[in-house]
Amino acid sequence: MKRSVSVGEEIDLREYIDVIIRRWKWIVGTALAAVVAAAIVSFFVLAPTYEAKARVVIVKSKSEITFEPKYRTLSEEDLARAGLDIKARPQALEALVKSSEVAVEVIAKLGSILEPQERDVSALLRMVETESDGDLIGIKVRGEDPKEVAAIANAWGEAYEGYVNELYSGR
Repeated sequence: MKRSVSVGEEIDLREYIDVIIRRWKWIVGTALAAVVAAAIVSFFVLAPTYEAKARVVIVKSKSEITFEPKYRTLSEEDLARAGLDIKARPQALEALVKSSEVAVEVIAKLGSILEPQERDVSALLRMVETESDGDLIGIKVRGEDPKEVAAIANAWGEAYEGYVNELYSGR
């Protein structure tokens, strides 16, 4: 039955409330069955996922080399005043977190701790996510074993730090 309500007419909610009152056992039973099914799937079917984070801080190094007084080294502030993108360096540093060279270093360091399928560079890279907040780079690792995930996050932070320092040191 289709009713149209005109302006000034009241909507009678008693019909809807009566249906809810008559069917309350069915509504509550369905909700409880959904909760029990979700709990069973959560506890017995799905493996728990753990997350560990390592954080690396970008420290601005400053060196000034002067061979001739009329030529000087530009600082980040000078580059910003010149209109150059000073966010490019932190973005590049964040992108280097998921470098295969870093993953190879982590596999070499944690080889015996890692499962055989995790000793693959691409599999290990899928476990890692990055996040950036200014000069702070977060390395987030997810997995099923909490000790392994923490070890990977710490090893990844150390390997990344060494990789970036070697890369930017000019050796």
